[in-house]
Amino acid sequence: MDILIKEIPFEEALSLKCAFKREHLKLRKTRKTVWLGAYYKGRLAGVCAFRRTKYGVKCKSDLVLEEFRGLGLYHRLFEKRLEHVLTLETDRVYAYCNRNSRPIYEKYGFTQKGRRKRYTCMEWKQP
Repeated sequence: MDILIKEIPFEEALSLKCAFKREHLKLRKTRKTVWLGAYYKGRLAGVCAFRRTKYGVKCKSDLVLEEFRGLGLYHRLFEKRLEHVLTLETDRVYAYCNRNSRPIYEKYGFTQKGRRKRYTCMEWKQP
């Protein structure tokens, strides 16, 4: 399969702004956020991001364009992000998930810590 996952600038992620709006998700440029892009056959098909906060490392802005879902892009993005996050030597990783992303967080050992509007707060702690 022709999938490439790489670090990208926010401006490149911004090209998916309309897709974020359709999914009722937020796409914001925040300081020190690392963006990862998933390319399928040379086209940006999805993004995810993470950043260190005073509470740990926050995973954010997960999105794969609808026409590319079911190809394993999200799993590859998620794994690549987790790989990066684990190099940051943090004892807490958290995210606010919607119903689409929650199952993969659970698969990787994240547990529910609360709810916030339409989102579920998921957290993973180093053993």
